[in-house]
Amino acid sequence: MQYEITKLHLANGLKDIILYELQGNPKAEKSCCWTESYQNGREQGITITLGLEDRKIEDKYRYVTITECRNSDSIVVYKNNIASQGLNESAYKSATHFSPGQYNEVVKFCIDYLLGE
Repeated sequence: MQYEITKLHLANGLKDIILYELQGNPKAEKSCCWTESYQNGREQGITITLGLEDRKIEDKYRYVTITECRNSDSIVVYKNNIASQGLNESAYKSATHFSPGQYNEVVKFCIDYLLGE
């Protein structure tokens, strides 16, 4: 039997690492965090939402969506500060692409955005 890692498995694995890293971060002590699946045609991934108590209300929650690019194997991270069922135009414009295998860079990028000022 042959197994292969699907796009959703990649995003899910990165999500687990990000959540693990957030647990040990003092900035995330007073936070709420949840995840949900993201699906848009051939793009499938995970959205991580982090809310921090000490932020202004208009910036209280931040969202990152991790997926593989529909046209390549690159990893795409969309960042957003507006809750929506899908991605809005500003999130699509914020797309940051990483080469396959740049897992450490993806994790750092997501944590920096989620915890950033």
